[in-house]
Amino acid sequence: VATALDWRIDRVLLHIKEHIADRLPIHQLTKVACLSEGRLIHLFKEQIGIPIRKYILWTRLQVAVEHVLSGQNLTQAAHSGGFADSAHFSRTLPRCRRSTLCF
Repeated sequence: VATALDWRIDRVLLHIKEHIADRLPIHQLTKVACLSEGRLIHLFKEQIGIPIRKYILWTRLQVAVEHVLSGQNLTQAAHSGGFADSAHFSRTLPRCRRSTLCF
């Protein structure tokens, strides 16, 4: 039986999705969730199953890859996913592909 996500985690997930191209510092997400940093980090991992920073990176990579597949060049795709530049995206992608968290 699946349990419903905590409303605060729902708000954080929506905020991440809507602002993936922006910087997403934890202190900003704590305000969205109305939780302390420690509580947000703990509750997010408990509810989602992975740490919040890894989730953000995974989401950034997914967005960037989707943009590459839709025809954007690497720089545009990297920026769409919230990476500083195509080099950062290019360095991060192989690391993630070796991880069980991505794709």
